[in-house]
Amino acid sequence: MTGLSTSFIRSSTRTASLPTQGVNLSPGYLLSLSCEQDSDLSGCRRLAAMFHIVIVKSGSCCLETNGNTYVLFPGSAVCLNNKGDFRFTRPDRVAADIVRFRPESVNSRLTLNSLFTKPRRLSPTDIHDRRLLEPFLQRASASGGVLTFGPASFGRLTASAAALRRALARRDTDCWPCLSRSHLIEILSLLFCVFHSDGEASVAIPEGDDAFTELLRHVHAHFREKLSVDGMVRLLNTNRTTFSALFKRHTGGSFLSYLIRLRVGKAAVLLRETELPVKEILYQTGFTDPTHFSRCFKKITGLNPGAYRASRRRPVTQIPGGRETGLIAAG
Repeated sequence: MTGLSTSFIRSSTRTASLPTQGVNLSPGYLLSLSCEQDSDLSGCRRLAAMFHIVIVKSGSCCLETNGNTYVLFPGSAVCLNNKGDFRFTRPDRVAADIVRFRPESVNSRLTLNSLFTKPRRLSPTDIHDRRLLEPFLQRASASGGVLTFGPASFGRLTASAAALRRALARRDTDCWPCLSRSHLIEILSLLFCVFHSDGEASVAIPEGDDAFTELLRHVHAHFREKLSVDGMVRLLNTNRTTFSALFKRHTGGSFLSYLIRLRVGKAAVLLRETELPVKEILYQTGFTDPTHFSRCFKKITGLNPGAYRASRRRPVTQIPGGRETGLIAAG
């Protein structure tokens, strides 16, 4: 990895401020990297030339980007590049970490122009570092850059963000820029591993009126509980026929198929990242019958839960540049 960039950054979601800069140590040094906590997110907007990582630690909110809306709960992280607009809406007791950085903070040769145009000749190190940015460069329109973590990897992600925030706030050693960048690399490595796993895919909330959006948000928040068509009908204050037609028009399928896919995705993450018994996982994700759970899981993933866990778990995951992480691999 090569030198750090000294480009300007705004370090608040609401007010313009100086970049992170050295005071007593490395005075005047400007580092295009920031990490702050936010309890609203409604003021978080795209800043030119910046990549953004939003880590939702508690509460919930919605992300609107690429013409889609995604519901975010604890365990979610969003990778947003400098292209296109986004906004966070409907915050409900949300708490999040926001990391902003220029790609040059990872490698000074990785300019925005080089990332989004035909790559020039890159060294092996440059290629490895560029791969760390794939969650930002290959944001699928179906996922919106949203990644869903299991409990183990999300714990590491939030710990790395907290360490980055402390390093940038203290700047109490002359190597604070390198220390801060090392925490950023750890965060990007965790994002890379989850991005390349075959775990739960982000589910966009289909376009609809506010009432339908709120209903789907309710489904995502309470998927572990007993949910029924009759209950959804009451929430929308409509009838079963109208509800079924409305749901199919916006999602392409039935309410039960949508709910099952959501639950299976959650179960897949727990199978990969925890040692919880399969029976406990099925109850934690809203299923009540082991046979029904196995049948639904195999229909969606192609494997029964036990085979899926065995095929997706490895002791160490390789990340670009030969570095290793203690994450359980996902395939």
